[in-house]
Order: sequence, then structure tokens, then C-alpha cells
Amino acid sequence: MLFTVSDIKSVIVPETILGATSALSGSLLTDNDAPEPWQIFFRVPHVVTWNWLSLFLFDLCNQSQTQSVLEDSVNKPWRAIPSNCITSAQTRALLLLVIPSVYLATLRLGGTWEAVTLMVGTWMYNDLGGADNGAFVRNLLNGFGYICYSSGSMRIATGYGRHELNETSTWWLGMIGGIIFTTLQMQDMPDVHGDAKRGRQTIPLIYGDRAARWSIAIPVMRQQPAFPKPPTEDVRTLSGLHTRIQFGQNTRQYRDISPRVHRLIQNLKRQCEKALKLPKKGKERDAAIEQITIQDDFLHSYWERVYGPQGLCNALVEATHAFREIRLHIEYGDYLAVACRKYRTEKMNNLLFKINSQMQWPEINAEIEKEEERVREWKFEGGFASGKPHPDVPWLRDTRLAADRYGMTVEDVRFEIRKYAKRNQICHSEVKKMIDRAQFQHLGEQILRDKATLNDIYGQNTGTVIDYRMAIGRIQDEYFDRLYRDKEGFVHWRPTKKAEKIINRFHNGRP
Repeated sequence: MLFTVSDIKSVIVPETILGATSALSGSLLTDNDAPEPWQIFFRVPHVVTWNWLSLFLFDLCNQSQTQSVLEDSVNKPWRAIPSNCITSAQTRALLLLVIPSVYLATLRLGGTWEAVTLMVGTWMYNDLGGADNGAFVRNLLNGFGYICYSSGSMRIATGYGRHELNETSTWWLGMIGGIIFTTLQMQDMPDVHGDAKRGRQTIPLIYGDRAARWSIAIPVMRQQPAFPKPPTEDVRTLSGLHTRIQFGQNTRQYRDISPRVHRLIQNLKRQCEKALKLPKKGKERDAAIEQITIQDDFLHSYWERVYGPQGLCNALVEATHAFREIRLHIEYGDYLAVACRKYRTEKMNNLLFKINSQMQWPEINAEIEKEEERVREWKFEGGFASGKPHPDVPWLRDTRLAADRYGMTVEDVRFEIRKYAKRNQICHSEVKKMIDRAQFQHLGEQILRDKATLNDIYGQNTGTVIDYRMAIGRIQDEYFDRLYRDKEGFVHWRPTKKAEKIINRFHNGRP
């Protein structure tokens, strides 16, 4: 059980519920028009068994990998191998028994082709390194795996050998796989420390926490069911009234519609039902039709604004801005990473930044904040007038020395350390790569692009704009004496002496 306990809530429980509810849906997803609830209830243990066996096989293979043991020692030390209940070699030997046993069990339970497909996926995910071959491949394999789990659960719950899934279920399974593919990084959020130790390239590690959250939120927003277009038939006809009544009944399932619009639709439905009971001619019928027309026009206007071409364009613009913000947030971390790197160069000699190069910036920031607090307490007590000596503050002293050596203020140094300490420490730092490779043309283009898009993205949020401009400006001042874009859009630049040294060293083939 130690192998599978952490996956019960994420695989066995939801897949069992999915299988049972899909079987109960009858002709919606299966060829069984009249499912018997009690028969489905007695098949639930079979569904649970099939899911557990398939999951057990996957977990044995996954958790016996050397890198997985290293990751679990940080994230899940209670698992079987890290807790020394069994060795990796014994686990691999156990697979020789489990694989044929799972195959034989599925011949009786059902879902054989799904189980075999999962075995192939397990081999690709673990032994071929699919789990560590980038976020895209990992998410794709996981989405494919969940399709197999879902399909097997649905087939067994529906009645293996008696009933089959219909064509609609194929689309349903595709939607499940798509949702898993676009949101799997949600599971990576709490595992960043273990994934970092393993060297796994997950979205939270590559792009940072905020970018990972955006990458989850945007697909989820677009996975909501589309609100159907309201009827266009003439409200003065019987068929027009009937279609609006049917429309009101059908839209109860759409949860992404605001309560106000739901009330409008239901009120329109009641008005149509009332109009049908009135005489076909007369002032009351005309007044009712007039009210229905007003509400119907408003509903069509709302649909066009939100779900029509204009609404889709607005949604596309919002998504584009969101992705631009993600990109700029990533680059902001790159700028800060490069800015903080200089405090650990050869110029720092015996300062603490250089000596304690293994310390993470959050730890360094914490040390500086402790010293700042001690100084505040000392001043509050009266400073030298109190007779107490000035507290020993080696990190603050070295912060001042670093500021002097680079011609900066202490506040600037503290800004860079404090801001970078708040971010995920594993940066892919494309800015650093461009500097190391002397690609200053590309760096200049990126700096100008990022500065130009700040106001577009953040609008009146001046605090964020100022912070970003400060971080970008530091890199620009360090490597460019002059940087501008002409009227035709071409970027022109002149390097500083520091940039010239990097260019010469790079072209001379020296590291």
C-alpha cells in the first residue's frame, strides 16, 4: 500500500467515480439504454481492483528508478523504498511477477487493451525517460495515461462483455486527456524541491511559480462549456415561443453563465409560457410579446458581446496579455538573476556573498533582514547613548561594500537581493545565456521590447512598472553605453567596456 497510497485520491477514487457515473449515464456514453444501478454498484469493486492493479504496476516501475528514490527522499520519505521497507532491486524483481498477473487479471475483469497500453506508457514514462524529457512530453504521457485509466474504468463499470462505450464516450475521453495535459503542472507545485533535486524539468521549476499558476488558470478558463446562441425565431410565432422555453430548460446545465443572466433566461422562459396561455389576439398578448422582445434583444446583445466574434476577440486579447505577462515575469527573474550574480564574482574577494556561494538568496536575504532588525532595536533603545555597542552586522557591512564597489546605493543592492529572494531560485536565465555568448544584439532587442510592453500589460500599476524598469535598467546600464530603436525599427547599440571584454573573450575562444 505504501507504493500506491499517495495516488488513491488522484487516480483510484476519481476514476472509480467516473466509471460508475458514466455507466449510469446510459445511452449518453454507452449502448445500454436502461442501466440497472444495483448492477453497476456490484461492479464498483471490479473497477477499484482494476485501477489499483494498473496503478500498482506503474508505481513499482516508477518508484524503483534511481532518480525517483532521490526525489521521494525529499518529497515523500515515507514511501516503501526511501523508508527501507524494500530495495529498488527487490521492487524490480517484483515487477516480473506483477506484470503477467495484471495482464491475466484484466482478461477476467475487462479493460485488457487499456491495461496493456498503460504498460507501454509506463515503459516510455519511466525507462525511456519520458518523465524527465521536458514538461510537454511528461504532460502528454500523463494525459494519455489518464485516458487509459478512464476508458478501462468506464468499460468495466458499464459491463464487460455485455455493453460497450459509444462514439460520444471517445470525445469525452479526449476531453479528459486534454484537461490533464493542460493542468498537470498543478501536481508539480508542492514537489518543486524534490523535482529540483532529481533534475526534472517541470513548469514551476523552469518558469517559476506565478507562470505555472497562469498556465493552469488560462486553460481552465477556456475549458468551460460554451453558452449556446439564443434562438432567433420570431417571438410572435408559436414555434418562436416554444424554442425559447426549450432554451431556458437547456441552459440550466451551463454554470459559467452569471446568476443575473440565468435569471434573465428563466424570466424569459416564464414570460413565453405565460404568453402561450393568453388569447392569440388582444392587448394582453401584444404587451407580453413586447416584453419578451425587449428581454430577447438584451439576451442576444449579451451573447454577441461575450461569446460572439467580439467576445472571442476580447478573450484572445486577454489570453495574449496573460501570456505576455508570463513571459515578462520570467524575463524579470532573469534580469534579477544576472544582477545578483555579480555579487559573487571575483571582485567580491573575501566578502560573505562570495564565501557563502552555496547559500540561496532567500537565506542571504533572511540574514540581512535579521541584522536590520537588530540595528532597529538598538536604535530604538537609544543607540550609543544607551551604552550598548553597535550590533555586529557582517552581512549589512558587506552589502555596503558591494554597493561601493559597483557604484550603487545600498538600497539598490537590497532591492535586487530582496526581489530575487522572493522568486523561485531555479531560473533558466536566457539573459545570462545571451551575455555569456556575447549576443548583445538579441539582448538589446529584448530589453527594448520588455520596456515597451510594460505599460501595455500593467497599465496604471506604477509600482510593478517601476520595479521592472529598475531591474531591466541595471542590465542595460551595465552592458550598453547606448541603446535605441530607429524609426524603421532597427536596434542600434554601443557596448560598455565590460561588454567589449566579453565580446573579445568570446570571439577569441576563451571561456
